[in-house]
Amino acid sequence: MTICSWASFGDAVTAEPVALASPPSATQFGPLLSDWLRRFHNLKRAHFRAAWHFELRHRRYGRITIALSTLIPPVLVLLGTPDTREILTGLPYIVLAVGVIAAIVGAIGSLQVFDRDSERAEKHRVAGSSFAKLEADLELLIAIMPSAEEMAVKVSEFRDDWSRLTGSSPVIPERIFSQVEQEIETPSALLPRLNVGDRRNDT
Repeated sequence: MTICSWASFGDAVTAEPVALASPPSATQFGPLLSDWLRRFHNLKRAHFRAAWHFELRHRRYGRITIALSTLIPPVLVLLGTPDTREILTGLPYIVLAVGVIAAIVGAIGSLQVFDRDSERAEKHRVAGSSFAKLEADLELLIAIMPSAEEMAVKVSEFRDDWSRLTGSSPVIPERIFSQVEQEIETPSALLPRLNVGDRRNDT
């Protein structure tokens, strides 16, 4: 028969201390928010740069079209007079040049209608403003630093808004987006340092 002493019984039921999991902290979202802030900043700048690009091209083509369209009618009237026809008998290249200019005016006008640069510029401006709002709201959220539960809800809302904007925003030309990424400084340096030991409002 096995004899069990009180000493052996106490040894049998003694367990190792269990390490309790630390409560979730809002600081765990620090790297994610830093990355999102950088992306929102890049997208904002890229959309505004694209808006200015298309607006500038629309103005440039419009001015060229107006200037040439204003010049061609009086030239054609002048070429239609008998005296001018006599002078131009030995200078056919002048008439050819006028015809080429008229063709250029028509081509530029058609490109303006086809490309719709003014409309594209407005769409990029609206998208840039939307991403600017997302960036500002995210900066405010970082400054407030709510509890972990509230932070999780806000992060989910930001993700949904970002997905919606991505689907409704026009495509940024790759050249413009690459230039923006190379030129701007990362805004992550502007973020408050979210250390693991920072327990502000994490209750």
